[in-house]
Amino acid sequence: MKSTRDERLALRWVRRLISMPQPLRRGLLGLLSIRSRAAADIARAMLQASDTSISILEHPPQTLITPHPPGADTAAVGNAERRIGQHIGPWKITALVGMGGMGTVYRASRNDGTYEREVALKFIQHALTTPAALNAFMTERNALARLNHRDIVPILDGGVDVDGTPWFVMPFIEGSTIDQWCDAHRSDIRARIRLISAVCEALAYAHSRGVLHQDIKPSAVLIDADGNPKLLDFGLADITSSTPLPADSPRQHAYSPGFGAPELLAGARPSAAIDVFGIGALLCFLLCGRTSATSAYSTPLLLKDTRLVQLPSELAQDASPDALRRRNCTSARALQRQLKGDLDAIVQRCTAPDPDERYPTIQAVRDDLDRWLQGRPISIRTGSAYRLKRFFRRNALQTTFALIAATIVALLGAAALWQQYEVKQEQDISTRADQIFSQSLGAAALSQTQTLPLTATALLERTESNLRRFASKDSTNVLARGLSILARSQTDAGNYAKAEALASESLRLGSGTSLQFAFNQVTIARLHNLRAHHDIAERDARIGLEKLRYSFTDQEKVAQLQLRMQLAIAQEGRDEAQPAMATLNAAIEEASGLKTSAGDLALAQMLIVRGNWYRRRLRLEEAEQDLNRAIELASQTEPRIVDDARELLIRTTRLSKVPQSEARAMAIANTLLQSRSTTLGAEHPLTGVAWGELAFMQMLDQQYAAAQTSTDNAERILRSTVGIQHPAYARVLVAQAHLMTFSSRLDEAVRCTQRALAILEENYGKAHELALDARFLLANQYWWQSRVTPSALSTAMALMDDSIALYQKRNGEVPALHRIAYSDLLAESGRGIEAQEQIAIAKRDAVRQYGADSEEMLHVRSSEIDVKIANGSQEDLLPVMNQLVTDARSVDSLYARAIEFSTLMTKGGVLRDAGDIPAARASFAAARKVAVAANNDAWIKRIDPLIDELPDVSATPGSASHVSRH
Repeated sequence: MKSTRDERLALRWVRRLISMPQPLRRGLLGLLSIRSRAAADIARAMLQASDTSISILEHPPQTLITPHPPGADTAAVGNAERRIGQHIGPWKITALVGMGGMGTVYRASRNDGTYEREVALKFIQHALTTPAALNAFMTERNALARLNHRDIVPILDGGVDVDGTPWFVMPFIEGSTIDQWCDAHRSDIRARIRLISAVCEALAYAHSRGVLHQDIKPSAVLIDADGNPKLLDFGLADITSSTPLPADSPRQHAYSPGFGAPELLAGARPSAAIDVFGIGALLCFLLCGRTSATSAYSTPLLLKDTRLVQLPSELAQDASPDALRRRNCTSARALQRQLKGDLDAIVQRCTAPDPDERYPTIQAVRDDLDRWLQGRPISIRTGSAYRLKRFFRRNALQTTFALIAATIVALLGAAALWQQYEVKQEQDISTRADQIFSQSLGAAALSQTQTLPLTATALLERTESNLRRFASKDSTNVLARGLSILARSQTDAGNYAKAEALASESLRLGSGTSLQFAFNQVTIARLHNLRAHHDIAERDARIGLEKLRYSFTDQEKVAQLQLRMQLAIAQEGRDEAQPAMATLNAAIEEASGLKTSAGDLALAQMLIVRGNWYRRRLRLEEAEQDLNRAIELASQTEPRIVDDARELLIRTTRLSKVPQSEARAMAIANTLLQSRSTTLGAEHPLTGVAWGELAFMQMLDQQYAAAQTSTDNAERILRSTVGIQHPAYARVLVAQAHLMTFSSRLDEAVRCTQRALAILEENYGKAHELALDARFLLANQYWWQSRVTPSALSTAMALMDDSIALYQKRNGEVPALHRIAYSDLLAESGRGIEAQEQIAIAKRDAVRQYGADSEEMLHVRSSEIDVKIANGSQEDLLPVMNQLVTDARSVDSLYARAIEFSTLMTKGGVLRDAGDIPAARASFAAARKVAVAANNDAWIKRIDPLIDELPDVSATPGSASHVSRH
């Protein structure tokens, strides 16, 4: 057995030799053999293993730009090209992309004539396909089917070819590997850390669902055209590790040099620790441009006492000018300063030789990366000196000011006096502004956030006129403050152009105080966020935060929190979900430490924003917790904030898994209307919004007459206060369109929804929640219209495709109920296979989003039956339909009654088509009984013609054919 000393020596040499050309390697290995022949033999074996480990999985399809990779065996290429033109399942192979040790990659597309989709189709190398490997492949494929994350490239299809070769299909991602993308964009260290954090988030999601990756490396992470990471090739290394290899072929051949954990050599079972090692090695590679990790090419004897990856700061000292330029660094010393300390520690912990000494989870790695991005202490470093240093670095300006003030007593006194002056000036300005608004409106109408109540445009204009007249006797700062408050109120009223003009004038009037400037920036950032100008909003929020570096008073702290909230909203609007959530969570944590009423209100507002984000992602329990906590915080001081939370809580509760969710949501809607009518007045626009929310709940409960009254009230109030171009008015148009649809006035409904969608997209952009809902409604309206006008079907499909894609991109997943509608439309369009795929996804998602015994799950099962019937598969459906009817009857809600009614109608149709007229009549009669019990005339009108059209197959009184529909 070779000594541990020889192995260590070999390991140190391999780190340097692995990236060198062969001639130079041979010369240096000769020098090593003079010192220790045994060490030279070990190093030579490691390097040979490295050279033979190249795998097709190390390269995404688009990085293999030639179908004949250099060095590829001509005969092997010829054999691979013979597959071109073949059909594998529903896929047709169109071109050879590349070959490698793990297998072969082709371009492919659907060949069933239903739709076009280009994919990457990969064959596992036939030599690796033992029964154990095939079993591992099928198990992994089933596990991957559970993943539904926007940053994970899914396996769309897979199987085993007739010759026993496993294959799988993935979307063909247009993009670059993470290292190439970062280098091409000259991404700095922070940008690279943010990408790795996003990769960790996707990996943590997979781990939470029992799926490991086991081969993390640069080529396993692609960056798409929008700058989002896409993680691919899950579990494929584990598939190959299930295949026994020859004695002289170590198991680590299936893994990537420099990125595989050392325990792989010892035959370790798959584990999260292997992925943690891979993330650490990838992090080091992105930070430094290289990694000296020997990973799985070390020996088991070295697992406990050898550091396998050099620290990033050590590698940085040898960084080339090109590597520095790609990281936006001016010198190697500057790069070392960024990496030394926390990032060194994170990489070292991730890549510890002993798996037990690594981070316990990928989420723990991500948490420390996010702490580093926020300038906070990471979890694996302790000590008061370290934490004090991080505090000083995070608050460098404040700390410097404090040290100077502590050293120079005179300056400390001057600073205190100046601060007193600033506070007094701020109080004077605020008091005078309050007095002017009191004179103008008859009462001081300012809340903690310094905003006038949303009111009629005419009243706001009259208030502005009075402000200019009264403020002319004061300093320009008083006028600037008043205009800033008016700008926020005009924003609430939907008068965005006017609001922007007022805010800009407020800034021009004078420097004022830093607090006044900060609140102005809050207004401007919020204005741009509402108009979906998120890049500008982020810039304005950062300008405000830079100006308000110090926060001595509660109002200054609140202004900082408001700016950070707008920054988070802007980041989320730019599809930077993880940075946005990190920004918001940090602000919420700070707000929680403010033990004042102003702090409570700021915290409540941020909880409402986060609750809304959770709701859109169907994390309903977390959404309810945040919204209810916001109500609790603001209940004693700010009813407007309470009602804002209630407005979102209506939609959240309706979708939740709690019992009687419809009744609870209806109760909240009534409470919202009563509260706003009392606190704001019956004709206030927010009262109009409450009428609209109540209308939606009444429609859900099929109280159409009451819903029409509520919608009319909302339309009248909003038309007269905020006008017909305001987003709130668009929401009422959507309610009207629903009612028109229910009464079969489809042409009017389409025009109404189109108006609403145009207003929402103009104000909020295409990806806003309300715009997405309006587009989805419009798609359904065109679909229903296609029964009369067949050409409308293509328009419906285009809108639905767009809606589903935007949902997925914006929120990371699609509501299962929307996928159900999508599958129904696909089935009706003759795209049955795709319809089945969508139903399968909806069925999986509905369990997580709503619960396995939810009403929504009943809906999924109903649509699954419809799709099977549309595809001509009616075998064994009657027991399935009978069970669904039984389950729906056990749920006491109108939603469940609708599913029961629909299923009985479908069952009757199946029986009628099968020639069993008596049984069909009985099913239709049962459906009519449900309709009568629900007092639903529309259902009765649908079922009566079906009963009347049934042939009379028996004249015997009392037989099934004489079942009365009355």
